[in-house]
Amino acid sequence: MDSKDELDFGAERQYLEKRIATFSAVDEIQENLIEIRYTLGEKRSYYATQNARAIALKNEIIALEASHKELAKEHENKEASYRENVQKLKKKVRIAIPGTSADEQRISVQKTTELEAREKLAEENLALARNKEPVVECQKLLETKKGAYHNILEDQKPLKQTIEDLEKQIITLEKEHEDAIQQWREMWHESNKRAITDGEVERNLSKSYEDIIRDLKEENAALNATIEAHQEREKSDQEKLKTKDNEIWGLKRLSEKADERLNTKRADITALKEEIFKIHDFKRLAPLVWAGLQIRNRVIELEKKSPNPTLLDRGEEACHLGMAQADAALYRPYCPQARTDVETYKSLYGVDPQWVWDNRESKRLLDILDWRASMKFFHVRSLSILPFETTPFHKEWAAVMKGKEKFSARNFDKFLGEDHAGVSKYDDMKRWYNIHLEKYKKKSGGQV
Repeated sequence: MDSKDELDFGAERQYLEKRIATFSAVDEIQENLIEIRYTLGEKRSYYATQNARAIALKNEIIALEASHKELAKEHENKEASYRENVQKLKKKVRIAIPGTSADEQRISVQKTTELEAREKLAEENLALARNKEPVVECQKLLETKKGAYHNILEDQKPLKQTIEDLEKQIITLEKEHEDAIQQWREMWHESNKRAITDGEVERNLSKSYEDIIRDLKEENAALNATIEAHQEREKSDQEKLKTKDNEIWGLKRLSEKADERLNTKRADITALKEEIFKIHDFKRLAPLVWAGLQIRNRVIELEKKSPNPTLLDRGEEACHLGMAQADAALYRPYCPQARTDVETYKSLYGVDPQWVWDNRESKRLLDILDWRASMKFFHVRSLSILPFETTPFHKEWAAVMKGKEKFSARNFDKFLGEDHAGVSKYDDMKRWYNIHLEKYKKKSGGQV
């Protein structure tokens, strides 16, 4: 091998090594990108979880601060009131001077003893009012929550910085990956050009002039034979085409008649579809129709001398208690006089009517939504000054519904019917509902 061949071989080897190195760099950068993107996804997920915890703690802190202020104010008012009572009683004791007669002295002594006892009781109440233990406990809990909130914020700072660094790394690696792929493509095109050029040169050098001329004549003869065969097929196809045109004309006449019959059938099908849609709409509104039937049955039943108490109770329940599915049907577009005030429904049931309709297959979900509306009705009728959201039932209901907006009907039935915690909460809410229902029935004379 002479020096020129050695130089060509060395250059070719360097070129191949460069191609291999470029391909390896592309593969390595791609693997790094996959790993960093996966890490970034985990960090973002953890950051979102911590952020949700921080928001929840902040809301708790706001609520505790309001409770702390309310407790402190209530404590100050009680202490001031008891202190004023003590001062008034002390003044009454001082001015209770015995009279001159024995009866007056005896009455005065009794009044003084009674005032002293009342003064002692007022001082005991004042001592109890000065006990700031509830305020202190609330303050301690508030400080604990603030500390936890501060710790989460401090933990989020390095995590946020890590996320930003990973995003910068991804941008840099994507640029490197793009540059490496571009370099690999350029080398690949250059390799193809070199392979084609070298092959053509080798074939041309191995053939003589006479061989090339002979090959070209053979190719020309084969091409002429192909053209003649194509022309013969074209003539045959034209004759077949005329026959097909006649057949097509006959088929068009048949198609026109078929179209006329088809249009008639389509009109019949459209009328049937309209009837089917009406039937389907009626089925979709079945819960609402059932509620209306119970109410009107009650009206008719009241005309009897001995009305059926079961029918009366059903009518009362349909009129006053919660029926989440039936009320959600009022917001469907095919419902006559469909409602659009979604916020009113959410105020009563705590969720969107569309979400209730999508998950109406869950019997237990509809139960707890019905109970919520009914419990709110009982709460309003009890004339309580406390908000409905502070009741134990609503707290339990809110705990069950928290984070469940993405649940399906099947998941709700599984959670409330099979999960131990879900079954326990379901039973607690059912028990509270039955207790308040019986209380309300007794208060209203045995009816809802």
